[in-house]
Amino acid sequence: MQAALQSGSVARLGGDEFALLFPCDDEGQAMTVCQQAVRRISEQFVFGRRRLNLSAAAGVCFAGGESSDLLQLLRRADIALFRAKRTGRGKVKLFSTEMDVNLQRETNIEQALREPGVHHSIDLAYQPIVDLRTQELQSFEALARWRHSELGWIGPGEFIPITERISVIEQISDALLARAAAQANRWPSSVNLSFNLSAAELCSSNTSAKIIRIITEAGLDPRRLHIEVTETAFLADFETARRNMADLRAHGVQIVLDDFGAGFASISYLREMAFDAVKLDGSLVISAGMGVGLPLLTGVLRLCEAVGLPCIAEHVETANHLRMLQSLHCCYGQGYGLARPMGADAAERFARTAPKRIEDLFRLAAA
Repeated sequence: MQAALQSGSVARLGGDEFALLFPCDDEGQAMTVCQQAVRRISEQFVFGRRRLNLSAAAGVCFAGGESSDLLQLLRRADIALFRAKRTGRGKVKLFSTEMDVNLQRETNIEQALREPGVHHSIDLAYQPIVDLRTQELQSFEALARWRHSELGWIGPGEFIPITERISVIEQISDALLARAAAQANRWPSSVNLSFNLSAAELCSSNTSAKIIRIITEAGLDPRRLHIEVTETAFLADFETARRNMADLRAHGVQIVLDDFGAGFASISYLREMAFDAVKLDGSLVISAGMGVGLPLLTGVLRLCEAVGLPCIAEHVETANHLRMLQSLHCCYGQGYGLARPMGADAAERFARTAPKRIEDLFRLAAA
């Protein structure tokens, strides 16, 4: 690290953390120095007879003006380092006040998620998934919604990663699945429940037995449950994930590969894992609707058809999207153009009046 500095000092703070203190003219110079230090640390070196590789990340902040207190500077550098580590190995991040605000909010959300019975304050919304061939309601996807009394609206993309990081995802997910399964019993038996499973749950050894127990206690036929998983969920423990999926399918539960087309490994998973359907990443529909991604969407749909997997298209927002997907023989659709997420009572009413509502939507799209 000292070699990366033209002038300045290096100090060990403790463990594997070090501090660099050096003069610089601007942000660009500071980032360059820290990036050079990270690269030097990452170079392979020989220790005895072994070749070793290290990795590093760095957080950068500036002293001067109101930012001259040493403890405050170390705190800001640590916040930037935290963000750099979240981004990945070898990353360097410059402190901003936005980082500080975001970290404080994350801390508050984490504390709220640790409160006993927090799942009672998390609501479920249900968004219809429609059969584009028969114009019938196929299922509802259960979506978590959280409006905290002090923190306000907290989107699932914000709080679900935190539940995974602090290992409370399973308790919350179990409670939400039990609630959703009980709600699904109020729908016609032809309408299914689609529920998202996290990586932590999919790679937990007792997940399949637990899910079957929860829906059995709720009185829901396993054949009416569709579990959605993303390809990243397999990365932690491929074999455990595969066993859970096989056991769930043996009980009649259907497994859906979510966000298909967004990652690099989806095609290999189609070959190695047993799925009942795939849900296309919404970007495929959006780009095709703009006229720039139609060949890609067409190719993905043909690939899935070739391996016998029905497709669910997300982000069906317009009549043009609906007509396009029907012309490409996509099986199912989901999006604001068909129906927005709705509360439990509204979903129950929708399920019982769906034939007329969906017929009107398709008539409008055909106009």
